[in-house]
Amino acid sequence: MRTDRYITSVEDLVASTESLVKDTSGYLLFRGQPVNEPLLPKVARRNPKENTVTIERQLIEEFRRRLARERDIAVMDAWDILVYAQHHGLTTRLLDWTTNPLFALWFACSDYKSPSDGFIYMLSAKDNALLDTSIEKDPFKITKTYVVKPNINNSRIKAQSGWFTVHKYSEEAKQFVDVARNTSIDGRILMKTIPHVNKLDILRTLVVSHRRIDGKSGTRSGEW
Repeated sequence: MRTDRYITSVEDLVASTESLVKDTSGYLLFRGQPVNEPLLPKVARRNPKENTVTIERQLIEEFRRRLARERDIAVMDAWDILVYAQHHGLTTRLLDWTTNPLFALWFACSDYKSPSDGFIYMLSAKDNALLDTSIEKDPFKITKTYVVKPNINNSRIKAQSGWFTVHKYSEEAKQFVDVARNTSIDGRILMKTIPHVNKLDILRTLVVSHRRIDGKSGTRSGEW
C-alpha cells in the first residue's frame, strides 16, 4: 500500500481524487477509518485466522428465517441477503466502501475528539476485480476477494453510495487477508493521513456544504 501526502482539508481530498481519477480505468472506491487498522471485514477482525464459514452460514440462514414474512426477502438471492444483513448490523465478510470520497472523509474524521489521526483509503480496482454473481453464486465459496457493486436494496446503500469488498478465507494463507496485502484483487491501494488537528474543521466544512446542497436540492436533512 502506498502512502501519499496528508489530507488537511476537503479541497485536498478533492484535488487528490481528481488526479487519481485520471489514472484509473476501472473502479475507484474510498473508505474512511478513524484509525489505521487492517482492511478486514468485521467477521475477521477478532481473529483473521479463524475460518468462520459455518458460523456465517448459520447467521444468514437465521436472518432469512426471522424475516421470512418480509415480501422483499423472498426474491433476494444470496448476495442481496448478505448485503441486507450487513446494513442491519450482522457480522459479515463484507467491508464497506463508497464511490463518494466525501462520505469516506466524514467517517475518517467522525471521532474528532480523539487524539489519533484519521485515514482515507483509495482502492483503484480494474474491471476484472468486480464480482460476477452469475459465476460466483455462493458468497461462502468465492474463489478470491472481489469488489461488489450491490443492488440498491436499502436506503442506506443509496444514501452513502455504498460498495463493498467481499473477502475470501484463504486456505493457502490460513486467514482472511487485508485488502492492502491481497494480491487476488487486481488494483492498488493508496492511503492518506488526516491529522487529528484538522478533523473538526473538515467536519464543519462538510456540514456547511451539505446544508447548501440540501437547501438547493430539497433532499431530507441528514441524508448523505
